[in-house]
Order: sequence, then structure tokens, then C-alpha cells
Amino acid sequence: VTQQDLNLHTSTVREALQFSALLRQPARYSRQEKLDYVNEVIKLVDLDDCADAVVGHTGEGLNVEQRKRLTIGVELSARPELLLFLDEPTSGLDSQTSWAICDLLEKLTRNGQAILCTIHQPSAALFQRFDRLLLLAKGGRTVYFGEVGRGSSTLIDYFARNGAPQFKPGTNPAEYMLNIVGSASKQLTSIDWPTVWRTSPEFQNVRQELESLSLLGQGRAADPDHAALAEFAASFPVQLAQVTKRVFKQYWRTPSYIFSKIILSAGSVRTTHLLLGVLTTNRRRHCLSDCHKSMGMSRNVAYLTKYWQHTSSCLSSAKLSSKSCPCSSRNAPCTRPEKGPPKPTPG
Repeated sequence: VTQQDLNLHTSTVREALQFSALLRQPARYSRQEKLDYVNEVIKLVDLDDCADAVVGHTGEGLNVEQRKRLTIGVELSARPELLLFLDEPTSGLDSQTSWAICDLLEKLTRNGQAILCTIHQPSAALFQRFDRLLLLAKGGRTVYFGEVGRGSSTLIDYFARNGAPQFKPGTNPAEYMLNIVGSASKQLTSIDWPTVWRTSPEFQNVRQELESLSLLGQGRAADPDHAALAEFAASFPVQLAQVTKRVFKQYWRTPSYIFSKIILSAGSVRTTHLLLGVLTTNRRRHCLSDCHKSMGMSRNVAYLTKYWQHTSSCLSSAKLSSKSCPCSSRNAPCTRPEKGPPKPTPG
């Protein structure tokens, strides 16, 4: 179970648990068995009154305690066979909610579920809710592993027998433990507690218990389960169907997303029509301009051709007579243009 409550805000409590059960439980269970197990999990984590409620965002929908219960229920829906691990289940919760979560964990242990969890700065009351403690030093070396005892008496007696300062009544056992091993800030210790643990009788008792459990497991024949070796518990068609169904529900329950997509699509169509209209108008204008230019050039070329033909005829006639122009006579004026050719008119 993760420390953050990462649940889809558009799904209901029942849908979130069913999604986890259908995709994560072993294939040897039928679909109906998985759904029936979800109903048992809902009762186990005390979410009957909000089973069909939408999770919602932080600040709306489920409260903090219900979200934490849902996160634990999602992992329980996968049918953990050996152990349920929780990463700091009381972090960010008030004392009342933390106590309720510890009640839920104790209820799970009474139903046969083994639980291993890390806890950050617990109060003395919360520390007493746990049965056994595994204390690790820097580098992952074991400092203590065993019973906590009533009123943390077993834990306090172990450290006192090995040179720790005397425990003062009213002190938080968790803070006392961290201070003597040097894990707290500005706290130093001259005792190598990992070495003390490996030479203690408690360590020998733990080794003997582990060896007995190992021998007990060797005497049992392991049941071959080929489905457990598969990469995914559910087949690809089941995954595709469940994920597609979940995504469609997510979009359907988010009206703002649907409306924004409709507006975006309508705006894109309108913009495309405007762009096509502008391009068509510009193309027509270019075509008309090209036509006008072509017509103007044709008129200029025809006029220049006629002018040079007339000039050539005048020059050829001038060689035969002394007059400047064959058409010049006393009775008829010269028809040769006196000015140069006109400038081509722009299109």
C-alpha cells in the first residue's frame, strides 16, 4: 500500500476494487468469485456506506480516512497470499484517523492477514498497537527483531541489559529507541548495536525459529501453478476490455472535458472554412491580375511590331530618294510618327 492515496477520482469505491480484483487476482478464480471477494473486502474495510460513492478530488468526495481505507482495500482485492506491506499508513493523518487505521490493521490480522508496515514517529499509544518490531540501523543492519511486549517492556529490557540509559517513565518508547541507537538528530552512541544483536540470545532464538520454519516448508510438496509464472494475471482481452471501459467512464463523468472537446472541434472546423475561403479568393485575384498583364503585353507587342514595320519601310524608301520619307510630298503630309514609340502601359 503506497503512502499517497492514488485513486482515480471519477471511479466509485466498488469500481476501483473490482478493477483491481479483475486484473490482479490469479486466473484460477472465476469472474464471479473475484466480484464476490470484492464485496467481502468492502465489508472488511468498513466502506459499506460509501461503496457506490465517487472518490472525487482532495477536499471533495471521500474524506482522508475513507481514502486510506480504499487504498488498503485496493491491495486486499488482489488477494495477497503471504504479506500485505504498508508504507507509513499513518503519515499525514490526525490522531483519530491514525487510530482508526490501526483498528483496521488489527482487524485484518484477526482475519488471518499478515501485515508488515513502516511507521514514522508514532505516538506511544500507536506504538503499542504493533506486536513485533524490526529495527534497522544505517546500511540495513539489524538492531532488534522481536516482541515489543506490554507497555514496550520487552523492548526496553533488551536495550537496558546491553548498556542503554535507563528508561524514564512517560517517555515515548519509539523516541527512546531512536535516541539510544543514535538515529535521532545530534545523538551519538559508542555502542555498536548491530554487533550486540548478533551476539544476543534473542538473535539465536530467531535463527532457530527460522530454521524450524524452513524444515517445515521442505516437508510440504509445492503445488505447481503455471499461471503464477505468467507476466500478467489477466489476459490481454480482459485487460483491454476493463481499461477501455474505465476510460470511457472517466470521460463521461468529466463534462468539462467533453464540452472543451466539442468547442475545440467546432472552432477547428470554422477556422478551416475561413482559411479555405481566403486561399480561394487570393487565387482568383492572382489569376485576374495575370490575365490583365498578359492582355496589356499583347497590345504593346502588337503596337511595337506595327511601328517597326512602318519605320523599316520608311528607311528602305529613303535610300531610293533624297527625301527623308517616301510618303512626304508637297500635297500630302508625312504619316511617319515624329515621336518615339510609346512606353508600354502597365497591366
